[in-house]
Amino acid sequence: MTVNSNLDHYRRQANELLQLAQSNDKDAVARLRRFNADLVRARALADEAMLEHAQQVIARENGFSNWVRLKSYLGTLQQSHQQSSPERLQTLIRARDFEALHEFIERVPTAIQARIEPTGNTALHEAAAEDWLDGVELLLESGADINATATQSSVTPLQLAIGYGHSKLALWLLEHGADAAIQAGDKSTMKIAAGANDRAVIQKLLDRDVQPDIFSAITLQDETMIRKLVIIDASVLQHRLRLHESVTLPPLHVAAKHNLPRIMDLLIYLGAEIGGVDELNRTAIDLALHTGQREAYERLQSHGLAADPKLLALVQSPERSERIARLHTALVKGNKAKVIEELDADPSLINQLLPDVWGSGGTYGAAPLHWAAMFGHLDIAKLLLERGANLELKDLTHDGTPIGWAKEYRRQEMVEFLAKSRP
Repeated sequence: MTVNSNLDHYRRQANELLQLAQSNDKDAVARLRRFNADLVRARALADEAMLEHAQQVIARENGFSNWVRLKSYLGTLQQSHQQSSPERLQTLIRARDFEALHEFIERVPTAIQARIEPTGNTALHEAAAEDWLDGVELLLESGADINATATQSSVTPLQLAIGYGHSKLALWLLEHGADAAIQAGDKSTMKIAAGANDRAVIQKLLDRDVQPDIFSAITLQDETMIRKLVIIDASVLQHRLRLHESVTLPPLHVAAKHNLPRIMDLLIYLGAEIGGVDELNRTAIDLALHTGQREAYERLQSHGLAADPKLLALVQSPERSERIARLHTALVKGNKAKVIEELDADPSLINQLLPDVWGSGGTYGAAPLHWAAMFGHLDIAKLLLERGANLELKDLTHDGTPIGWAKEYRRQEMVEFLAKSRP
């Protein structure tokens, strides 16, 4: 698909294909059957074929999973032509438009070093955050600095990939020259991996002789290492892991967030303060409930801890908090089938204000539509609205609507879609 294609071009193709299929053109019929499971066994395809079937064919033949994705791509591409160089670069990366990105870099080679506001990320940071290996490779081949640090957070592309849970990409970056020794403020690469519960990256860092800390030992569930670290210096039980600019977690909280009841038992035995709190006054059992870690919640209950009554009222039960966490993961990853599964099991989740599932303190009280808007998942946003999602619902942290979240994260196609969806 050429980068200057427009939606009308593909609409005409879909209409022409449908007309051919309805006149029993063999090639058109075969194309519709190939990409539409509900037409495979159709006896009278000419009578059953609809425009959406033809649109699905056009989308799939051009490398998209469905028509919505194709429309989103073209809309993003059109929007990018109206933006400044850094913004356009960000838009092309988020659309995963390899050809357009390559063309743009050839015309504006200095753009790969430009900073994208307000974070001060480089293009390589953005590609790492999107888990887009092809884009990462293209940017590096074009001269991007693999160890550039963001001006706002000081993180490298490697650290951003780890923080977003893109373990495979993080390991690839390590193999291709990323420097794990760079500090992002008070956060080391090892600590970022521990916060992300990324055991593979932690092990790779240990293999490179990076020194372990209490948080990496907890994440690896290495009881011997934990005991050794505490014997050498008992104060490690008071160390803090920064997940967010305003939230740090002690070791027991990290074990709760990672759902490690046996490790929690060990930490308590070694002297960890069971009733310790983070900057938001949350105990370890609160964090377990926020993040949907039922086993950790029940183990801490057995140690005499009780969760914040307001939080318990929000999620209703430890079992429901597990489902909320699964729904949240599906929303972040764009897994529509899993979103449907969780909503079918509990339709009341459609406008549920989610707890702080990331544990970072920055996203408390956002509904499913906020999360779909944040990550630009148009097909999921459409599904949520069809099931009754409230467009005007405000989150409990920033008092923002889903459209506000889409604007904040520069999801222009989402902004336009949600604006059109208002009554």
